[in-house]
Amino acid sequence: MKLLLLVVIILIILLPHTSYFREQYIFYSVSTSYLEKREYVEAYYFLDLVTTPIFYKKEQYKKQAISGQIRKSNEYYEKGDLDKALRLLMAIPEEAYVYIDQDIQKRITILNEENNKLKLDEVENDKAVYGKSSPFVGMPERYISYTILGEASLIDSHRYSLNNAGRAEKHVVNTYSFKDGSKVVVKDGRVDKIY
Repeated sequence: MKLLLLVVIILIILLPHTSYFREQYIFYSVSTSYLEKREYVEAYYFLDLVTTPIFYKKEQYKKQAISGQIRKSNEYYEKGDLDKALRLLMAIPEEAYVYIDQDIQKRITILNEENNKLKLDEVENDKAVYGKSSPFVGMPERYISYTILGEASLIDSHRYSLNNAGRAEKHVVNTYSFKDGSKVVVKDGRVDKIY
């Protein structure tokens, strides 16, 4: 009887802790699988959830996740995808800077400046391409103000239209007007009609 009572008391004491350790093990396992898949943001997130000191390689894996994230950011930068490179760097939490030898904020600022310059160059290029023509059916909505008609003013916007059978469909329909009285109807981000 005393032995049974002792076993019950030990189980009562240990039972709440087993679910905690099971949860910690799951976080740790998930994070290591993300590391293997080279998904470093997710790996760091789950490593950060591990609070038990039993998993002694946690700090080493955190450093590996941050280093991998920077490496992946550099790969995107070399490919010319500044948006993804910047997003990866900005996803590094400030408390993780202790695992890094370089100044991340400085790198983010440099990438931001390059990205903004690149986007301005794209806008100038788009203005040069579309600035010589009138709006046409199929033209992306963001370019209609670059055309020879000038700046477009939004005069109407609604979130649905009627199909040929007279039933409502989900669409975003915007109507723009220009200074010369011309109107353009944009449906789902593309010019649909020109008046």
